Amino acid sequence: KNYSGSNPIHISWPAGLASVCGTLRMVDGATGGLMYNVNMLWTTFVDLPAGAGLDPPYEFYIIRTEAKAVLVLNPLSLDFGTVFIGAPKTMPVTFDNASGTADLVVSAISLPASTYTVDQATPWTVPAGTIGTLNVKFEPVVPGIVAGNIVVTHNAGTWTSSIPVTARGGDPGSFRSFTAAELVTLNPAK
Repeated sequence: KNYSGSNPIHISWPAGLASVCGTLRMVDGATGGLMYNVNMLWTTFVDLPAGAGLDPPYEFYIIRTEAKAVLVLNPLSLDFGTVFIGAPKTMPVTFDNASGTADLVVSAISLPASTYTVDQATPWTVPAGTIGTLNVKFEPVVPGIVAGNIVVTHNAGTWTSSIPVTARGGDPGSFRSFTAAELVTLNPAK
């Protein structure tokens, strides 16, 4: 009745099951006790040890895991530094859904000021298993600091994520361009 053989029992499954299944559970059929609980996303087999003294019959269940989107932002904040009026600057933020099993859907993006814009319209979809890029542009109209949070509403985890941003609008009037005739070449021999 008890399995006490010298060879382990090897149970395996196709790797493709990981996207639709999540957990393999082995239950002792006589007592209903949980013997093994294996995450199918991280492995494609389980070996029951030799001489384990397990009590058959065994019941195996494949528990379907709900498909989920994942969001990992990089970087977690943006610092544009000084950006001069008339010379906008763009910085990327990656939306990593590489480990997600469902599409990441960004339903809204709230910006802290009109001087910030993004290149993705909402709703924006980052397919499961991929990484998307959101380009954030800062285009100042007056000198000074413009800071706040980009708030992203999505279908992963916490449902909202914040990206702190800061930038300083610089006054180009404090700098002057020179023509070629105005430039002087220094000759150290003279």
